[in-house]
Amino acid sequence: MNDAPPSLDALRREIDTVDDALHDLLMRRAALVGDIGALKNTAQAAVFRPSREAALLRRLLARNDDNLPALALVRIWREVIGASTLIQGGLTVAYCPVGDAVTGDRLARGRFGAGAALLPVSTSAQVITSVTSGEASVGLVPVPRQDDTSPWWPQVQGGIGDAAVQVVAGVPFLLAGEVAEVSAFIVAKGGTEPSGDDRSLIVLECDQPFSRDRIRSVLTENGFDPAHLVSYDDPGRPGIQLHLADVAGHVVLDDQRLANVRLALPAAAVGRVGAYAAPVPVTA
Repeated sequence: MNDAPPSLDALRREIDTVDDALHDLLMRRAALVGDIGALKNTAQAAVFRPSREAALLRRLLARNDDNLPALALVRIWREVIGASTLIQGGLTVAYCPVGDAVTGDRLARGRFGAGAALLPVSTSAQVITSVTSGEASVGLVPVPRQDDTSPWWPQVQGGIGDAAVQVVAGVPFLLAGEVAEVSAFIVAKGGTEPSGDDRSLIVLECDQPFSRDRIRSVLTENGFDPAHLVSYDDPGRPGIQLHLADVAGHVVLDDQRLANVRLALPAAAVGRVGAYAAPVPVTA
């Protein structure tokens, strides 16, 4: 009986066989994507489906073992998804600096793949304009901060109802190591369907001043868990104060809790600037 371990050459030949099998499957997947793209063109369906992408990545992460690092798994599938998008016609991604220009470019490439068509602009307002006009299919903007001097979210918030350009995804999707939170949002025309684990961006428009502590308290009392809250005094509308809250769940505007929040403050209007798949924390 020969119990000797396989030789290095034998293992390399096995890897070559696996590589060929992977390539065969990727080519088969590309052909299927082409068929789906033809059907989407007929039905005028969206090419970019961030909620479906999130559900796919969660499923793969759940079945993954320790041999393949989670970061590598997501990176590989981001390129596979990016290639699929190119096969179906591709996207133009407008982006602005997120901390710095290099980070904005890196986040856009990491999210949409190396083959994505990128449109660098100087400000988040220009990103919103590019998406609104159709010059870009989607845009990447920084997560709102309280110290933003010219925040982008009041530009898309139009009072009662859903914004025309909405947040549809967060970047990065995988939180690992020093990356502890989402640093940018993807915006696009229209909204996105639930992914199974989501967060929503709700805007409260008030015609009297309220502290952020008061806003947070009212939201919490009505069943929301605001992880992030920023406020903005609109210089174009004196006396109007806007509050943006990042809350758990795929919240729709006819949610009774929002009506209760509006009455409790009171708020002049409640709007929504989008929803996105909640990021996934990993330890490796």
